[in-house]
Amino acid sequence: QSSSNRMQRMIGQVLDMSRIDRGLALGVTLEAVDLAALVEDMVEEARLAYPTIDYQLRIDGAAMVMADSGRLGQVLSNLLSNARHHGVPNHPIATRLWTEDGAACVSIVNAGAAIPHEVESGLFNPFKRSSLNNPRNRTGMGLGLYIAAQIVREHQGEIAYRHEHGQVVFTVRLPLAKMERAGPT
Repeated sequence: QSSSNRMQRMIGQVLDMSRIDRGLALGVTLEAVDLAALVEDMVEEARLAYPTIDYQLRIDGAAMVMADSGRLGQVLSNLLSNARHHGVPNHPIATRLWTEDGAACVSIVNAGAAIPHEVESGLFNPFKRSSLNNPRNRTGMGLGLYIAAQIVREHQGEIAYRHEHGQVVFTVRLPLAKMERAGPT
């Protein structure tokens, strides 16, 4: 089952990369999504799959976004997976959702060294040399952040990396949905 899931994930990433390289969109279908519920589901899924890892979750209020929940789940899953593979073992992985300046923000934080500057400049490019043959992520092809960045762009959002206080932080910012009021105005 594990090998089958890994192969399916790899095939999906190659197909996504092929669409991006041909200038095609990944095909997001936008609808109102409760981002708090999606984030909670993705963290719970990670907890079930990796019960020995301390996944911490902080949700600072509701956040509705126009999104493709499947594709956005793919981004969150990738960031959680990266934190697990590249973070310092036996340290918690923290996920936080908050809103500011008309945007929903999700950060995934793990203990770890800063990404070297020469790698950081190509962090969201495909087939990064630093991703290939990583002993803690043997199946990584260096496509996850590349695809995640494209998905976030198709949601009119931003994805960013920073390192502070010994922590690797990836943050996704998405515009909050402009919800229409019911009834006459």
